[in-house]
Amino acid sequence: MRSSKFSYVPLFLILAFVLLLGVIQTVRQSLFFSSRNRISIAVLAPHAFVLSYDKKTSIANVIYFNTSAQVTVPGGYGWYSLNSVPLLEEIEHKGFVIARHTFEELVGAPIDAVIMPTHSDIIDESSDPFIEWFLTKRRSFLAPLSRQYKISTRNLIDWYFFRSILATRKDKLVFVDGSTGLVQTKKNGMRYSAEKLDLTVKGFLYWTYPSSDGAVNVYTTQELYSAGTRIGRIIEGAGMKVLDVETVEHTPDTCILIGASQHKNTFSSLARYFGCSIKLNESDPYSRGIIDFYIDTKIGTIYR
Repeated sequence: MRSSKFSYVPLFLILAFVLLLGVIQTVRQSLFFSSRNRISIAVLAPHAFVLSYDKKTSIANVIYFNTSAQVTVPGGYGWYSLNSVPLLEEIEHKGFVIARHTFEELVGAPIDAVIMPTHSDIIDESSDPFIEWFLTKRRSFLAPLSRQYKISTRNLIDWYFFRSILATRKDKLVFVDGSTGLVQTKKNGMRYSAEKLDLTVKGFLYWTYPSSDGAVNVYTTQELYSAGTRIGRIIEGAGMKVLDVETVEHTPDTCILIGASQHKNTFSSLARYFGCSIKLNESDPYSRGIIDFYIDTKIGTIYR
């Protein structure tokens, strides 16, 4: 009687197939394999900055800020000093959500990922000049096996590319001083003014679209109108023209973007960024290229 032997080949084939599916999914979800040319990452450390990288030109724009100055924290939190945002994150147990939306509000443009100290607390501001500090410290933010800093993305491909763009060659770096957006208040010290910052930073953060002639109408309820204006500012910071922010009596259960097929890549990028669904509208015979963005209660509460 022959003894039967167990074959490991089918098991290995199944494991290889599952691994392949995981790799494909990781690549599909990666920002660096998306149709967008620009990726932006915010870093909250002894100096705060937003690094916006153009995949086509390999140029990285670095906009830096005063961490002790006050910024608006969306979601109804009001004004906080930028270096206290990690402590607020810890108190509210919201991961990177508050920090990401705070930087969006600060620069008026999309932020794809956030890097912060692992142990959240009030961050001590560095006295070193920013450019000198950045060139010295930038490789430490995502150093392998280091637990000093954490990043909001779990995509390993994006982690690798974020680490690479932080190490961009010096001749490909453009530094922009965000202090031009500071205003002095009598009671609360230095604060960042959105209007003044927009004049300085917007052009350094624009996305590049295959079709750039589209425009957006934002629809929201009267109660969440402030969220609509904030989202409209972020869309403009991404390089899209916002025609109007209009109020309606009711909004969908989930946020949705509606547009014609010639702008599918454009509003698909916006839908992916805001976590919304999309709907193709082929009923526009004149192809005006207008994208309708309906904000739901969930996203409206986050940005109000």
